Amino acid sequence: MNILLANGIFSLILCMAAAPADVMVLGKPSFISDQGQFVRKCIYSKWYSKLQVNCSRRDFENIPEKLNTKVEIMVMSSNRLREELPPHTFAPYTRLVSLFLNDNFLSDINNTIEDLQYLQVLDISDNGFYVLPSTLFQLPYLRTLYLSHNFLTDGTFKLEVTSPIEHLEIGRNKLTKIPSIGPQPSLTKLNLSTNNIDRLSVDDVAPFCKLEILDITNNPISLGDSSCDCHQFMKWVKIRNITLVSNIACKRETLDSCSATSFTNETMALYNECLGAIEIAKAQAKAKATWITAGSCILAFLVCVIIGLYCVHKRNKKREKKKKKAQTLAANNANTELLNGNLPEPV
Repeated sequence: MNILLANGIFSLILCMAAAPADVMVLGKPSFISDQGQFVRKCIYSKWYSKLQVNCSRRDFENIPEKLNTKVEIMVMSSNRLREELPPHTFAPYTRLVSLFLNDNFLSDINNTIEDLQYLQVLDISDNGFYVLPSTLFQLPYLRTLYLSHNFLTDGTFKLEVTSPIEHLEIGRNKLTKIPSIGPQPSLTKLNLSTNNIDRLSVDDVAPFCKLEILDITNNPISLGDSSCDCHQFMKWVKIRNITLVSNIACKRETLDSCSATSFTNETMALYNECLGAIEIAKAQAKAKATWITAGSCILAFLVCVIIGLYCVHKRNKKREKKKKKAQTLAANNANTELLNGNLPEPV
């Protein structure tokens, strides 16, 4: 008995020593020491029915290989991912909807993000990005984007943003103005805190027609003595029911002279363009629903036709079989009568 117990313990020690470094386990995170080196383990779990892998705080310098390609949430926060990820790093993870790469040393994600066509949440805050690929802002389902604490400038956002972004965090960067990213009919939350924004203009927020929360705290905004930009901005925020998080106050001396100022045609054109984009999206969704309904009806009709034809075929086949059976029976009866007619009559 003691010999068997000793063999079991020895086998367990061998298995632990042979464990690979970047292994996936389900359960509580743990670090196994083997002669001073730590075995780093990522953790699988379920998050609202989605498969999640947590590889945070593991000192990884690259995305671990042989992760489950069915993961939908990947957490790679607080590692040592450096500069540029290899091209198509995330290509195997076609189901990924949330990706957390925050608190690393990344500065380039070209040829990696565009593979994630179903991505909805991306966090690349606390890295070393100076520029971002334009493909990032064209992901068809991207709704939440964290870009805070990088080195992004105004030039980063001189591009077309087609992603349906609802929540955008760009705090602690190098911006000098509110990004000019065109009409954003989905954007509801925008964080621009702790940048170098030095002026406010209604035209900068007019394209965000669904904006609900705007954070511009800790920016060196210059209000000026004669400009009505500040009062116009505050007026717009009030009319559109935008919650403004800021530490600024317009000069009271110019309130009376600026209160009668109306919004320009250009401002209203920017706002209406955003509203138009919403109407177009609604029309497209309605058309899509109509086509789906029509397609479903056509499919149901075709199924009914096929079932009807099958039933008719089956009935005809049954009738044919019955008719053939009757003909066979009649032929047999005729043969029987013929045989009976040829028999000699009894004497």
